[in-house]
Amino acid sequence: MKIIKDKILFYICAAAFCIILMLIIFNQKQFRRHVKEVQNLTYNENVINDLEDGIYFGKASTSFLVVELKVQIENHEYKNIEVVKASGRKSSLMQDFCDGYSSDEKFSVPNDKYGVFASLVFLSAITNLREAENE
Repeated sequence: MKIIKDKILFYICAAAFCIILMLIIFNQKQFRRHVKEVQNLTYNENVINDLEDGIYFGKASTSFLVVELKVQIENHEYKNIEVVKASGRKSSLMQDFCDGYSSDEKFSVPNDKYGVFASLVFLSAITNLREAENE
């Protein structure tokens, strides 16, 4: 009877180990995919210097986060940045990024991988602005 209990315990531990290992591998693959997505986003430098006063929209999306911004520009400066849509992982950070972002200042980025990813999606949206149509 003891041998049967030991075998059952061994199989349960082996199954638990396999499940944990599969979860770790899945998480690593997902993380690598998200890194590639963030690397493939478009980032433009000094975009604000090329824009006239007005209302613009920016959008950036990945499989884990979609962001749409409404940006008011006056005198080549960000006057107002508004979140139109933010859905996905760490989307709650978008308003904080909007409040803390200006053309000449740095903004605070959370110290975790998806906080960093969210900030890069935000930067892609704000540096890829298009003019509002009949706003």
